[in-house]
Amino acid sequence: MPEKRYLIVTSRALPGREEEYAAWYKDRHIQDVLSVPGFIEGQLYVGVAADGSQTGEFKGLYQVDGAGPGALLGALMANREQMDVSDAIDPASVSFAFLDPA
Repeated sequence: MPEKRYLIVTSRALPGREEEYAAWYKDRHIQDVLSVPGFIEGQLYVGVAADGSQTGEFKGLYQVDGAGPGALLGALMANREQMDVSDAIDPASVSFAFLDPA
């Protein structure tokens, strides 16, 4: 079992709703996710291009326990109905990636 495992959730807001989406994510969504067993800590990041401009891509970085990725995603999806989901999200943009130390 790895010392620390992370989950990166990549997403985008619908055009013109980036500020609303970021506020919801920071003020509500991270707390909802952290209420799911296995999720320890979370932070929201905004993608930045080489020229310093924002890319419009958001990255949620979560420290998770050593449970298998499938179990963690399963727990997250099982709790989705209890979460407040913003209608500012572009649902087609969401992706998940787990990271373990090398």
